[in-house]
Amino acid sequence: MSTLRPTTSESSAKLTVWTLTLENDGSAPKDKLFIRIKPDDKRVNAIRFCIPAGYSASSSPVLYTNYPLDGSEYQRSRFHKKSFRQDEEGSGMICEFLATRPGPYQYYVEYSEVSSANGGIRTTRASPVSYFLVDPILSQNGRWLPLDGIVMQSIGPKWLGPLSSWKQQLSQSACLGYNMLHFMPLQQRGSSNSPYSIYDQLALADELFVDMPNPPA
Repeated sequence: MSTLRPTTSESSAKLTVWTLTLENDGSAPKDKLFIRIKPDDKRVNAIRFCIPAGYSASSSPVLYTNYPLDGSEYQRSRFHKKSFRQDEEGSGMICEFLATRPGPYQYYVEYSEVSSANGGIRTTRASPVSYFLVDPILSQNGRWLPLDGIVMQSIGPKWLGPLSSWKQQLSQSACLGYNMLHFMPLQQRGSSNSPYSIYDQLALADELFVDMPNPPA
């Protein structure tokens, strides 16, 4: 997975544009078949696809992506259509949109091609499908937290004792610098007593409430 890097001229206090130049057939470069958009808390991000003039794919290109361009709910099999337009310098075609909703998405390009072998008949071609990932924006105590700032500890609830003792024990995790906790299953366990041997998906383990006068049913 590759991370696109915006140029300084494309960054401002409010907007960062991540640019990907496509190949002759509208496909992504081999080292950018799956790209990553890394947002921050100060700028809105946009992604721009470029097709240089003279490329086969520069003839009436249209982008199709399952990123919900119209703000609708995401559906993996629903692809939204957005036409390319000529850039201001006349050096090629561009298609751009805001990329603010986190998640992995697909895209491909359709374009027209005139074949002299077929008597000048115009046919529609489609590039292979490629992918982009929009990272989520996380926060901790009201402050932005980059994904590579996550320090996670896995916790086995059956070794923590009843819930009344958790605050004291988990405070040690905070002192050690962990800012995210992953809890193994809290449900009733099976005969092996393994955290992942779940006896009842809908019932929490009894030992979590042994010191409570009115434990949940």
